[in-house]
Amino acid sequence: MGLARHLSGAPAVDPAEAAAWMAAEDGRRFMSMSSEGWCRASIDAGTDEVVARAAAERTTAAYTGAPAT
Repeated sequence: MGLARHLSGAPAVDPAEAAAWMAAEDGRRFMSMSSEGWCRASIDAGTDEVVARAAAERTTAAYTGAPAT
């Protein structure tokens, strides 16, 4: 989506605005749901479920600041 936006000539996203959105509840929810979606896709592709879930937790923690369990 980011590449398509860039190539379309759309105005650049303000980095401060993007950081504020990522820190807000909607941004954290989006990151969590994205990690879960990638986790499901990884499991469907054959990755061990424990490994995929651990990776998703680390990814969510990295993007949201939430502690990984």
